Amino acid sequence: MRPTAIMLLSPPLTLLLVYSAYGSDPVLSPQYQHRDPGSGQLRLCSMCPPGTHLAADCTGAAPTRCAPCPDDQFTALWNYLPYCLPCRNLCLEEDNQEVERECSPSGDRVCRCKEGHYGELCAPHSECGPGHGVRISGTSQRNTVCEECPLGYFSDSSSAVKPCRKHRACGPWDPIVLPGSRWHDASCLSCDGIKHRVGVENIRALLLQVFTGSMKRVKKLMNFVSRYIQAAEWEGEQCGVFAAREGGSLCDQFQTWLAQAPELQLRRLPEMLGAAHLKSLGERIKRKISSLDKLCR
Repeated sequence: MRPTAIMLLSPPLTLLLVYSAYGSDPVLSPQYQHRDPGSGQLRLCSMCPPGTHLAADCTGAAPTRCAPCPDDQFTALWNYLPYCLPCRNLCLEEDNQEVERECSPSGDRVCRCKEGHYGELCAPHSECGPGHGVRISGTSQRNTVCEECPLGYFSDSSSAVKPCRKHRACGPWDPIVLPGSRWHDASCLSCDGIKHRVGVENIRALLLQVFTGSMKRVKKLMNFVSRYIQAAEWEGEQCGVFAAREGGSLCDQFQTWLAQAPELQLRRLPEMLGAAHLKSLGERIKRKISSLDKLCR
């Protein structure tokens, strides 16, 4: 059955009704009313399909004449507009946007957030800090959802994509040198490795475990971090860039320093702790390192 004539309405409302009835199906030809200026007679003229606009109304001798949309303009619906609509502005990289669909004669340009960003403002996905992992990954519409690493799992870095990882399982010939925590993996080392030297990575893991297990001494640890971590220098670079400016906790700041400090500075940590009135903590670290040498004697 041929569609009934549509009453002459304002263009936006008419287009809305047309879209509801016809979508963009070129087989159907919706119509609009036009009064012939010469005869004063009302005529039913065919609308122009998407990608075109009205060039001339129909007459008694000729049908509606449509013209294609010029570059960077479009019409998405059946219409009798005298001109095409301008496509939206470019998707701006500085606004963390990229093109999802380029402008065409029958459709506007569509932007989306670049990977790693979300929402109307394309804000960056939040990172989950050390001891936390990604539970639900962020999308273009939703921010990252973090969770505290459960027992047996860890995360030793800040990330917007990485979940908590499971602690490694040490075998019978590779004893556990250091149990894992939610901030670091378990450390395994063969007897041969222990006899020859204590690897710097085992020292890092050991120091982190001792430090995080002593967080009740907040004031003294703050003094230590302020004195040595935020002001530490090696190879001409300041470690202080990782300090309160990043809003990190004491543990986060210590872990960041720990990951980059050279071995010589790590081995001086007991001495540094003693100078910060944490002598008992320094002695505990000495005993921990010494115990590694005794595992396979």
